[in-house]
Amino acid sequence: MDFCEYPELKRLHGAMSLDYAHRSPSVLKPVLVLSKFPGDASFQTTPMEAYMNITEEDVPFLGVWNEKTDNRLFWRGSTTGGYGGQRDWKESHRMRLHLMINGPKGGDSWWDQQLREVMVPDGESGYKVCPSAEVCKQVSNTIEFGQKVWPEQAAAFKYNLDVDGNGWSSRFHRLLSTGSPVLKFTMFPEWHMHWLTPWYHYIPLKPDYSDLYDIMAFFVGPVDEAGHVDTSKGHDHLAQKIGEAGQRFALDHWSWVDMQAYTFRLLLELQRLHSLDRDMMSYRDPEVQRQT
Repeated sequence: MDFCEYPELKRLHGAMSLDYAHRSPSVLKPVLVLSKFPGDASFQTTPMEAYMNITEEDVPFLGVWNEKTDNRLFWRGSTTGGYGGQRDWKESHRMRLHLMINGPKGGDSWWDQQLREVMVPDGESGYKVCPSAEVCKQVSNTIEFGQKVWPEQAAAFKYNLDVDGNGWSSRFHRLLSTGSPVLKFTMFPEWHMHWLTPWYHYIPLKPDYSDLYDIMAFFVGPVDEAGHVDTSKGHDHLAQKIGEAGQRFALDHWSWVDMQAYTFRLLLELQRLHSLDRDMMSYRDPEVQRQT
């Protein structure tokens, strides 16, 4: 999502609360980056973090829809992307998600039982980033950290949630590969986003998470006053189609060869831009040249 079109993102995303007063001078220069905001002039490459070079032979081991036994939405993550000197850490996107669903220690969650106990963040007995002892103490007193959950354990859940950390989410490829539909919110467009279709390959999510319950109620079924899920009103078959389409995209269009092709074309274009004779460095279709 573009901050220029949605300025309210400044209060919803931790990356928008960073203090840029001491950043390096804004000098135009070619930069290859793994993650960037929309409108950034840097050249985006294909990150290798958490990439899985899956093949057709791997699919049976990634989880089959009919074998997924838990209808809940699953997410675990560390507290990355959550600290800035200009805003309360509880307003950042990952902290806000946890407090919205699970609530603080000893307190009530904002949405009570509507989301059927979305899993608490995984801090591995702590948290990855902490700018000061005071903030560390606040986080420790507020967040109930869970134990590490391995991908094969998470495969039992039918729905996956993917949100940003400090930058783009490196787990997106793995989540798409599982065959479970991925609910995704991000401010960082990735190299493949022009080929991914919302509501076909994945399920888009609003930055304030206000549509999270409605999405889950549509696919799983609404929750009645007694706290029971009416699965007869859900759309499990549509969720399965989205999960399978996302998995097919990960297999057919997010392979090692696809990333190589993207990178080579990016480097060729970068070389063309650097050339003093761009026309000479530009590609010419041999067939068109013969006709002219």
